[in-house]
Amino acid sequence: MTRVPETSTSPPMQPSMADFAAEQLAQLARCHRDRSLRVITSLEVPYIEVGSGNSGDSAGTSDGQAMRLVDFASNDYLGFSAHPALATAARTGIEAYGTSSRASRLICGTLEPHYRLEQELVSWSGFPSATVFNSGYDANLGVLSALLGRHDVLFMDKQCHASLVDGARMSGCTLKRYGHGNLDQLSAMLDAAQRTRQPGQKWVLCTDSLFSMSGHCADLPALQTLAEAYDAWLLLDEAHSVGVYGPKGRGLWAAQGLVPSNNLVVMGTFSKALGSSGAFVLGPAGFDRYLINTCRSLIYTTALPASVVAACRAAVALVAADPAVRQTRLWDNIETLNQRCGLDLAGPIVYLNLGDEASALAAAKAAVETYGLLVVAIRPPTVPDDGAGCRVALSAMHEANHLETLAQFMTAYQ
Repeated sequence: MTRVPETSTSPPMQPSMADFAAEQLAQLARCHRDRSLRVITSLEVPYIEVGSGNSGDSAGTSDGQAMRLVDFASNDYLGFSAHPALATAARTGIEAYGTSSRASRLICGTLEPHYRLEQELVSWSGFPSATVFNSGYDANLGVLSALLGRHDVLFMDKQCHASLVDGARMSGCTLKRYGHGNLDQLSAMLDAAQRTRQPGQKWVLCTDSLFSMSGHCADLPALQTLAEAYDAWLLLDEAHSVGVYGPKGRGLWAAQGLVPSNNLVVMGTFSKALGSSGAFVLGPAGFDRYLINTCRSLIYTTALPASVVAACRAAVALVAADPAVRQTRLWDNIETLNQRCGLDLAGPIVYLNLGDEASALAAAKAAVETYGLLVVAIRPPTVPDDGAGCRVALSAMHEANHLETLAQFMTAYQ
């Protein structure tokens, strides 16, 4: 029989869960870091309607009315989320397999569309293996924890996505972070660590290819050179660059001249430029089987439904056949904004660093109420303590008048 301790009149050892959550939220509110969800009530790309019941960072109007805004917040870089080919494919997937895959990949959740998608990813990318995941977060978390253990070392850019940091923590490896884009510092770190490296100790160099906040592009050939020089593997997070860069939209790795190799792993997502949901990992021969047997975020979760996978297949088919039409429109828009605002953007992401949380929130509010734009405030811990600001994402679906309004907003807050 379970022994229940006698009732004590001493103060409780910890607050109630409700009191704990309330105090943490109050602390966030005091420094303008509390967040809430904005509810989207309709989409007509590139327009977005933000519902009236919101209390989000820049959602709705001050009088609580819903607003139809030009969407400069989402990552729908090619406008594929509204492409009829993806919608048709998704409906076909439901008709054939229902609304759920019903099981994990290793039980009976690997439907024929999963198998076909992975084959098509191999054909499209040129990598020998491809594995589909439920999200980019799942992929990064799972791959790093499957590759590395407590005796291994991961070298990572300080601006890498949180999922990579969490994957490192989950693996138990030693995490060494170098200054953003500072490959001289990385080289010095590698050189210093090499002096005490033990036989069999695995090293991985890791970076976002296109950084999701700053919009900077990593120097991938230089990173590959360092990986080869120090006998390390190279892991690239191409979540924001797939569909945007490279031949057939393969990503920045292809645009910068990298080729598949035994020491290169690439993670990409379907949920941004490709307009669907989920992610994939490209790797050397046999890497897919290794992940199927060791990757917990793949093994212990229900697989993506056939409707989503069918939409992913349609998106890959579109970029593999002819990405140029949407890519050209996107890059025309990037160049238009470059010229209008005196920028030198290397991709579809613009970040306005406003320095503090209150300024970022005020700018996001003005974007909605004065300019009719959905531009979101980004605050720590997503960015450094002095890096609060507004993030802008361009799409192939934006028209000249949308870009002109955006330029006016940016001019006011640059």
